[in-house]
Amino acid sequence: LEKITGMVPTNLYKKGQKVIIMISSPDGKTQTEQIPTTKGKFEYSFKISDNAIPGKYEITISYMGKQVKKLLYEIK
Repeated sequence: LEKITGMVPTNLYKKGQKVIIMISSPDGKTQTEQIPTTKGKFEYSFKISDNAIPGKYEITISYMGKQVKKLLYEIK
């Protein structure tokens, strides 16, 4: 089980708004999740299946239309 945690920048935080996590896989498919925040903090857990496609996955974290962070995750 993998976990992404973070905090929304204080100047952007608005109660009730969700963090958008977009995961782009090496085959071009995209998965989008909307994650609620608690006082600006968020947590997203996901499982990597045994048959996951090897390669680099790009994870983009956005909040209220602004990109907050971009991560690269590699499966070998």
